[in-house]
Amino acid sequence: MPDIVITDGMATLNITWAGQNGNLVDLVAIDASEQQIKTWAAEAIRSGSVPGISSTEAVDFSNFVVERVASANGPTILLRPKTPFGMIGDCSRSYCKHSIVYHAPVVGCLKCDCEEYQ
Repeated sequence: MPDIVITDGMATLNITWAGQNGNLVDLVAIDASEQQIKTWAAEAIRSGSVPGISSTEAVDFSNFVVERVASANGPTILLRPKTPFGMIGDCSRSYCKHSIVYHAPVVGCLKCDCEEYQ
């Protein structure tokens, strides 16, 4: 894998989606809007161009968090579910009927913050 050269004003976009994680191949503007970041990530996942994340048409980042952090490799933008690892709680809980990943045990709904369980 080639080394990424960090350019001023640019950042790595790291995406967590459906229990998978990967970096967008191209760097993005560090001052990009939250909507731009979500749009770029969705397009990349739909096209299958994010190493580590399977291609899918059903991508919805509307309830995801955009975080800008410093890392050893330069600025990084994280696009992730509201909970850092995509779920809250333990395996003794029910599954939210809105969850994108139905096998993920949750305490609250990751999609809409509801308290509904199936």
